[in-house]
Amino acid sequence: MPVQQVQQTSSKPVGKGTRFKQRFLLFGASYEMDCAITEFVPNKRISFEYDAPVFDWQGQYLLEPTPTGTRLSAKGTVKLGGPYKMAETLFAPRIRKLINDTAPKLKQILER
Repeated sequence: MPVQQVQQTSSKPVGKGTRFKQRFLLFGASYEMDCAITEFVPNKRISFEYDAPVFDWQGQYLLEPTPTGTRLSAKGTVKLGGPYKMAETLFAPRIRKLINDTAPKLKQILER
């Protein structure tokens, strides 16, 4: 997602139960959403739930060792709400593309 800012809102170390607040851009508007890590298995899987004014997103990132490094994959579901609910079939592919476009950027960040 086109993230503008992320702030951890819970005081414990990153793991299951850690909460974040994130500001992002979607279709030209700025939104704030809450995120909770619902499962954390180091070097294997991180599951999360996002609650935003325009959508709810549940998903996970999976890390899998390969002979040349690590494969990162993502899966999840997005449910639109608010003014976008009626146009879910129109906006869902665009949101999916935003999420998929994040993968190369995430790879660059992780390799630093």
